[in-house]
Amino acid sequence: MAVSSQHKGKQGELFVFGELLRRGAHLYTPVVDIGVDAVVFGESGTYVELQVKATEATDQDRYFNFGWEPKPNRFFICVSLKDNPYSVWVIPWHVFSKYAQRPKTRDNWHLPLPQKIRGDLSGKTREELLEPYCASKDESAWHPLLPPPEGTPRL
Repeated sequence: MAVSSQHKGKQGELFVFGELLRRGAHLYTPVVDIGVDAVVFGESGTYVELQVKATEATDQDRYFNFGWEPKPNRFFICVSLKDNPYSVWVIPWHVFSKYAQRPKTRDNWHLPLPQKIRGDLSGKTREELLEPYCASKDESAWHPLLPPPEGTPRL
């Protein structure tokens, strides 16, 4: 029996949720998924929305499509299910909107990590440029999604 893209998407979400819970995140999931996959109480004392996307197919690995607009309280989380362990990027809206593309023919945003950015003189791929947001390589990428340390006044 083939695993559907919905199954893979849920697998990515549950992996991210497990990682957040393991780190003590205050995670809230909707009863009906209408776009926002979860909401967390972040380090700044505010709630942030999470949009999780997972890929696995060899020809689509690290190519992520999002149908939601970047906005100040949204994080985009990309999961490569092909890697063992999984590779995860935790990207705030302002960084996502800098590196993602918006195809003229569609309403969604496309983040092709293996590709270079046209006009960028560094010659690096998006994946290389987004390395500070790769939670698989740097544990601190999760920090904006975690609650403030004990004793921190709430805003």
